[in-house]
Amino acid sequence: MTRNILQTILFLLICVFSKAQNNYPATKTVDSSDTYFGVTYKDPYRWLENLKDSTVLNWLKEQKAFADKKMETLVGVDSFLGQIQHYLDAKTWKRLPYFKTTLGYYYMLSKQGELSQKLYYKANNKATEQLIFDTWSIQPGMRYELSNIALSPDEKYFFAAFDKNGEENPFIKVYDIINKKWLKDSLPNCWAINWTSNSKGFFYEYNTGDRNAPNATENEVIKYHTLFTSSATDTTIMNERIRNTIEKKISNTYHAYIYTNNSSKRLYCIPNAGFGFDKNAYYISNTELLNPSKQWKKLYSKTDSVYYFIETNEGYYFISAKGNGFKSLQYTSFNNPDFANPKIIFPEDSIWQLEYMDETKSFILINYSKYGFLNKTIFIDKKTGKKINESAIDGFDRFSIWTMGTKTDECIIYNKPVNKPSTGLLLNIANNTLSNNDFWASHGQSFIEGSDDIVTELIEVPSYDGTLVPMSIMRNKNTKLDGNNVCILWGYGAYGIIGKENYFNEFNISNNLMVQRGVVLVHAYVRGGGEKGEAWHQAGMKETKPNSWKDFIACAEYLIKNKYTQSSKLSCFGGSAGGTLLGRAITERPDLFAAATIQSGTVNLIRSKAWPNMINNYPEFGNPEIESEMKGLIEADATIHVKPDTKYPAVYYQAGMNDPRVPIWMSAKMAATLQASSTSGKPVLLYTFFEGGHSADANAETMIDKWRTSLKMVFFLLWQCGHKDFQLK
Repeated sequence: MTRNILQTILFLLICVFSKAQNNYPATKTVDSSDTYFGVTYKDPYRWLENLKDSTVLNWLKEQKAFADKKMETLVGVDSFLGQIQHYLDAKTWKRLPYFKTTLGYYYMLSKQGELSQKLYYKANNKATEQLIFDTWSIQPGMRYELSNIALSPDEKYFFAAFDKNGEENPFIKVYDIINKKWLKDSLPNCWAINWTSNSKGFFYEYNTGDRNAPNATENEVIKYHTLFTSSATDTTIMNERIRNTIEKKISNTYHAYIYTNNSSKRLYCIPNAGFGFDKNAYYISNTELLNPSKQWKKLYSKTDSVYYFIETNEGYYFISAKGNGFKSLQYTSFNNPDFANPKIIFPEDSIWQLEYMDETKSFILINYSKYGFLNKTIFIDKKTGKKINESAIDGFDRFSIWTMGTKTDECIIYNKPVNKPSTGLLLNIANNTLSNNDFWASHGQSFIEGSDDIVTELIEVPSYDGTLVPMSIMRNKNTKLDGNNVCILWGYGAYGIIGKENYFNEFNISNNLMVQRGVVLVHAYVRGGGEKGEAWHQAGMKETKPNSWKDFIACAEYLIKNKYTQSSKLSCFGGSAGGTLLGRAITERPDLFAAATIQSGTVNLIRSKAWPNMINNYPEFGNPEIESEMKGLIEADATIHVKPDTKYPAVYYQAGMNDPRVPIWMSAKMAATLQASSTSGKPVLLYTFFEGGHSADANAETMIDKWRTSLKMVFFLLWQCGHKDFQLK
């Protein structure tokens, strides 16, 4: 009895000491709760959801200051950033194509060390380059980012959408190409913009209310803007009333969407658009756009599982997920479209996943990937419908292709090695030629010493139920597999997205520098992603979401068992929808990880009704009004699965105040919960970008400052995993 009492006292002392040694900023609790289908869940940090409350803002500032203080004496940071600065000083630069017109090219000139974006124009057969705009010079004192740009069909204008502070709520300006000046047309807070085929105007989505309100989608409309007119006179072409005349609104989960898809003949509408394939599509002649009464015709049904289509003169090429859980390429007539009974062009493939389509003037590009790790592209002639032999790119297996619009068959292919910067080559599909064109080549590339020692491998790991989960590993070939390596495990697993270009699967200077320091970098392609097809996606969403973090845990166990690392040196890294994955991995198996970083993570899904963007995510995460799906949301909620007096890993949360996708209060509430509950003594830090959005800092002064803030998450992991180069003084 006495021994039990002493053990209890000792445990309580350890708990108190563990929390006291971090001395977190004070965080109040409130008596708040919600009841879902008969079960009540307490929510003591509900008050943090009110981001307009000065008390909440002050608390976030205190947490940020605490996070900075905790890491301010971390050695190794300046040395690491010094190596990055050396790379930046090499003054590497390259051109990134946007579109080609009959007369010339429009492109970004990207230089290391520059944060603003600069659009240039060069006429055919001329050497002179003309600066069109610099995003940091659009308005005095504002650091805008280009979020969208599109050329009018007649090549006389382009619109550009400029965003600030990561808000993803840009304004539009229109540029007159012939007269080389901006028009007076300027429209605030627009997105999903499409030119009409006659180039006289464009239509766009707009929210008439508070875009951050829980019922924000109810106020979304689509308007048409005529060039050289005031936006105050723009015509509403889609709202709730009009939508219901096409197809009855299913729920607030969905919004109406109208688009051209590069068509010169038709306009397309999805009245109930959202994530997933379960949607109906309609079309009208493009001449009907401004008619008071439009005769929308059914193009395809939700049972056809259409992912994307490209229109040609004779028909539609489209990607469908209808079948055995994998995507296939199919075709149907333009004049008499029958998406339910199409011609199969390329059948389903269980290994090579049909990822997306693109088009040039004369060709359609069908892009495949193997687990997001290897790539291949098939080319189809639009006129004949036949596959062409593009032998010019034989031998490429890790690459991406940037097309330049539908006025040319030229495009740029970038190879994607893991140990050196990508290089751009000019590909002319029509001529089957590939040239090392100096104009599109990457210049001044600086080779990083030791990069040849970097190797990658792609393996499959059995999960808890025997399912094989793909996993890619990047490491130094000389690193010993003795269990003593620091290892960072990255994951996402949502929306059926294929992790083709992720943080640990292509060249990144910080990756190379970490690998040279003996760090093992790993990407787990867990269920919920699209690496193994649509069935793989559906096996990690809604009620099946637990498969995602169980796959992740299995990958972590494999790394430990096979001596890549050990639990005291293993960390995990991810964000956004991947926050659900990481949050549940560390709450289900806190013993497995030394540390975690979660950027803008979806870690409090039970509060979906307070999350404006969640209404668009019902098809992925679940509808809280449906009991079975709400139970899935509850199971996937990381915050409510934090248990008191438990030894949790060190965790670093990073989020942006202006994030329109995932509200910062999700990160704040889980951080507060862990700070109050963890007895490991390991720090739980919350870093807020007060002028940033979903992708963190939007207003860094210099490129090295941007690297410094973005790598804080990584430095935290290296510190907490005991890397000898990253410890406190």
